[in-house]
Amino acid sequence: MSKLADDANFFATRAQLSVTPLPFLEAHAALRYQTTSDNQPTRRVIPIAGDTVFGVKAFLPAKSRRIYAFGGGLALGLLTPTDSVGVAAANVDLHLDASIDLTQPAPTSRIPLRGYLNLGYFFDNSGVIADDIESHRASVLGSPQTLTRVERFSYGINRMDAFKWGIGAEGAFDFVRPFAEWTMDVPVNRQGYTCTSKFLSVGDQCLAHDGKFSSSARFLPGLKKN
Repeated sequence: MSKLADDANFFATRAQLSVTPLPFLEAHAALRYQTTSDNQPTRRVIPIAGDTVFGVKAFLPAKSRRIYAFGGGLALGLLTPTDSVGVAAANVDLHLDASIDLTQPAPTSRIPLRGYLNLGYFFDNSGVIADDIESHRASVLGSPQTLTRVERFSYGINRMDAFKWGIGAEGAFDFVRPFAEWTMDVPVNRQGYTCTSKFLSVGDQCLAHDGKFSSSARFLPGLKKN
């Protein structure tokens, strides 16, 4: 029997603002609205309104002929409940950033290369939203219930934290700047979540039961013209 493909649609709006009150400090805030629809298992539209992010970044002020730089930041994401206003959960995103710029020495000895390194950890507490929904459904239906994969995507729910890292390089030539970056998010089960395959919805799965390790890796090459 053939499986029907998902017919999914996603629309989002982001409003963002950042200020730099000091030469080494940046503060930022963002607000998101989004709507997701999917025809599996039935046609449904799931809206999210009012999720807010506040953050701050601190970094080493620029200095002539310095070849290194480093900094870090913190972002707090406030997640709204699915059926009311307020704050249902808060995510915390921490990151450290470093770079080396070999173009800074005198032109006779400069090397047209810049390198970048990022490390971070994302405390994802969005599973609290799933717990509230699943507990309500279980009390009504009389049996354990789990959110579908479509609902988790729509609400932005993840049961895992993520350790994040990335490296990159950029060629600082006169006319073009080739670059490449590699980033990866490694899941961390800080909250001790156990996936139970017995209660999963159609099309869902437990990665641990299937002997799979899930990480999100991205490689991006590119070319910029000066």
